[in-house]
Amino acid sequence: MIRDPDPELTAFLSTRDPALRELALAARSAILAQAGDCWELIYDTYALSTAFSLTEELADAFCHVAVYKKHVNLGFNRGTELDAPSGLLQGTGKLIRHLRLGGGVEVDAEPVSLLIGQAIENANARLSQRGGVSWWISWRRHYPRPWRPRCSSPSP
Repeated sequence: MIRDPDPELTAFLSTRDPALRELALAARSAILAQAGDCWELIYDTYALSTAFSLTEELADAFCHVAVYKKHVNLGFNRGTELDAPSGLLQGTGKLIRHLRLGGGVEVDAEPVSLLIGQAIENANARLSQRGGVSWWISWRRHYPRPWRPRCSSPSP
C-alpha cells in the first residue's frame, strides 16, 4: 500500500492545475510502488519538485517529479546510466534525463516502469558500493546538533 502524500506536498499541489496534480500524484505512486519506503524531499521553487531517495540526502536521489506551470516531468537523476528506449528520455546534461508526462507518455507504461526500476537498482548498487547509508547521515540522526561541552561558571 502506498502511503498518503505529505500534507505539505498536498498543500503545494492544491495550487496547481488539477490535471497536472493528477499526473504528479500518479508519478509519485508509480515510484513508491517500486521503491517502497524511500525518502521524499519536497522543494517548491520555480517548479514544485519531489526528489525520491533511498537516504535523506538529495545526492542519493534516483528519481524526481517536477510540476511546472503547464507540464509535469518525471526525471531520473542519473538518467544517462539507464538503458532507455531511444528517444524516450530528454535532456543534454551530464547525468539527468527526464520525460514529459501526458501527451502520449504515460507513467504506467512498461518502458517508464522499467526505467524507474533500473533507477532504483542503480541507487541501491551505489549505496552498496559505499557500504550502505553514509556514516554522516547516521551520525546526524543521532546527534542533530553539534556537540558542545557543558560550561559552568566558577563558584564564588
